Amino acid sequence: MLLRSPSIPSNSWQQETMLNKAVRKRNGCWAKIFDNKRNSQNLPVFKPQTRFSRLTKSALAYYLRADIESQQEASQISLLTPGVHASLCHEMTFFEQIGREFHMRGKKAFTLVELLVVIAIIGVLIALLLPAVQQAREAARRMQCSNNLKQIGLALHNYFSTYREALPSAGIPGSGYPNDHSPHARLLPYMEQANLQNLIDWNINMGHPGSGSLPPELWPVAAYPIDTYLCPSMAGDPVTEFTMNDGNTIDVAGASYAMIHGNGLDGQSHAGREANGLCWVESKLRLRDVTDGTTNQIAFAETTVGAGAEATPPTTTVVEDVDLRVWRASGSASNALAWLTSGSGSVTGWNGGKSTIWLRGSSPNGLVLALPLPPNSKIPDFQSKSGKAGASRSYHPGGVNVLLLDGSCRFIPDTIDYNTWHGLLSRANGEVLGEF
Repeated sequence: MLLRSPSIPSNSWQQETMLNKAVRKRNGCWAKIFDNKRNSQNLPVFKPQTRFSRLTKSALAYYLRADIESQQEASQISLLTPGVHASLCHEMTFFEQIGREFHMRGKKAFTLVELLVVIAIIGVLIALLLPAVQQAREAARRMQCSNNLKQIGLALHNYFSTYREALPSAGIPGSGYPNDHSPHARLLPYMEQANLQNLIDWNINMGHPGSGSLPPELWPVAAYPIDTYLCPSMAGDPVTEFTMNDGNTIDVAGASYAMIHGNGLDGQSHAGREANGLCWVESKLRLRDVTDGTTNQIAFAETTVGAGAEATPPTTTVVEDVDLRVWRASGSASNALAWLTSGSGSVTGWNGGKSTIWLRGSSPNGLVLALPLPPNSKIPDFQSKSGKAGASRSYHPGGVNVLLLDGSCRFIPDTIDYNTWHGLLSRANGEVLGEF
């Protein structure tokens, strides 16, 4: 039912006063439209807490003494002066809009359909953004890996300066087995790790890996992981367990970068023997011996730390079902090159000791490697006794980082030409290398 007013004042000043009070209502929803003087004339008064949502057009007309929807009151509206009449209509339209807005705001919650739509949109956005975020993070990790190799390159050139361009070796001959301190151990003072190297007693024989045990004096050093020797993209813990021949189980820390023993084409896979690369036991190479040029010679290449010498190996012999980054095949190292040449091969067992102790060079789990296989090859690495050969591997999509002998770092794709790859691993074969 519409509320109506009996009459409209004919005086223009009174009309304007009434309209101004309505404007006051518009500007502050808690204000009173009529003052006490008009209350004395028995006109209705808004409560201070009255909201616009309750202010219908009919009620507003009552308070303004004009019902513009009522044909019966048309004659009364005509009594308004033209300016006030126009202003009144404008104010009425404004209050109608406000009323509708407050009516819409009265909804208390989303419907189930709206909620499901919002969840679906959020899911789509996450699906689109997550791969991009992961790629950005991997790009940053690959850059950090490259920086690690550059730090090793700086240390290597400082070593050259100190020892008249001599390259670090994989140890010296020892009693029954080489005293195979790795080149990583020899570079420690040039990587701000002199305190760690001071813990190494170079006169203590490191023991035969097949019949002896690592001396207790070297246990703390062997268990210490060095951040610069670890790729930030690597999965798993670089520290693994190793049970020695005397029954003691110790922690050993691996590394993600191996020095090059050779390309394996010369049949050498034991770092205790001379090969066509840069490092072996009692190697006495100098920069002048690298006749292929330092820009065409890989000094260090990425490798991956195995699951651990004591980890339970896979029981399957299906290569495709095994993560070749943490498991290598048990068998003659020559199998790797034979498989590459013939295109087929087989596996009889697995072990997880690959690159798990940075302190040693020529031992089965050491960090001086022959790499006849292309980067991230689908053919497994092979190891038998101290002979080991395989591929440079990484957790970076599409390739591996390598350090050239001139100190520069390059990313080598998995698709590199075999001849180019083998040429980068040999120091004096005279190959003419293509793009890489």
